[in-house]
Amino acid sequence: GFNMPGLQVGAAAILGLSDRLAVGPEFFFSQKGFRTTLQQEEAGVIRQRYRVHYVQIPVLAHYVIGYGFTVSGGPSVSALINARAE
Repeated sequence: GFNMPGLQVGAAAILGLSDRLAVGPEFFFSQKGFRTTLQQEEAGVIRQRYRVHYVQIPVLAHYVIGYGFTVSGGPSVSALINARAE
């Protein structure tokens, strides 16, 4: 199988806590998917496409380490809102 292109759209906010530290709540909609080919004795070759849609809500802490670099990390919650095989 191989990956299929998907779409990701969302919004984010950066709330500065100091010169080097900020918190950023975010909201994303993501499409993901893949294609696969199965070989079965009775049915022959079966080609399937799988699509899944997620809503993701990460809350990241951002720390500026200098020279234009930032380190980010934090918890994230995801929910599967749709899945289908074609």
